[in-house]
Amino acid sequence: MRIPAAIALVLGLAGCSTDTLVTSAYPDREVFRFRTSDGADVNSYTCERGPTVAATKARAGKAHAFFDKGINAIGEKYAVHILNGVDPAKINKGIGAEAEVLVDTTEARYQCLFFDAQ
Repeated sequence: MRIPAAIALVLGLAGCSTDTLVTSAYPDREVFRFRTSDGADVNSYTCERGPTVAATKARAGKAHAFFDKGINAIGEKYAVHILNGVDPAKINKGIGAEAEVLVDTTEARYQCLFFDAQ
């Protein structure tokens, strides 16, 4: 069972406790948490198990680095739009679309699904 990326992102950005939902949907995966580069939040990912726990954790770390860099780039891009007075509805739509692509790309590249930010 796959949680659509948009739902996972919304749950993650809303700060909902999704561990039970995610572990039920992905019983064969492991959950990893990493602090964001600014130290303000902790991102959670559920990752396909690798040959060892260490290998899975290393891949999860790479997934987090990729996702964290990507989400920061999206934020910086749209901060400029905000300063330039772009319509907030267009900004929200753009952020959502780009974040969904980022979630999907992270999952495809690292077999780790972002599901929560707190």
